[in-house]
Amino acid sequence: MSRLDTMTKRISEDLPEFVELVPPTEQSEGLYRRIRHIQKTGECCGFPMSLDELKEIIALAGRESVSKPLFYLCRVLDRFHVERTLKTARNRLRIDKRIGSIAKYVKLEAEWQIKYLSDLISGKYSMDDLMVACEIAQKKRQPDSYLLALFKNGFKNKYRPA
Repeated sequence: MSRLDTMTKRISEDLPEFVELVPPTEQSEGLYRRIRHIQKTGECCGFPMSLDELKEIIALAGRESVSKPLFYLCRVLDRFHVERTLKTARNRLRIDKRIGSIAKYVKLEAEWQIKYLSDLISGKYSMDDLMVACEIAQKKRQPDSYLLALFKNGFKNKYRPA
């Protein structure tokens, strides 16, 4: 059993989506070593990185807009870009937690609605604003559609002191 096979086996235990995204080849061996190091030590280039953050970075590489995930991951996980990449991943994870609670409250079920809402609120609204909007939408006949329309049209919380 070669070194790459062993790394692939160990990485696929925690990160099967990575192995699907970037198949093990000679060209990807360096990236596999980097991912395995992050998985084992919990850090990348001196910056602490959790498994959830690594999964989020892999999800970023799996987007449709990324044509070559191998090169994308090599770029964002190199020592010059890893700090900015971690900042982006942490921000997306924080937004995802907020979106999850909102989606349950207003019963957003479609994946496109959740992504659309995430894009609409990212960095623009406080949790208080989001909860007020959810409470308003909850009183309507179709709360999910109403909530999306609220943020699409630019929600202003009139209850917040100026």
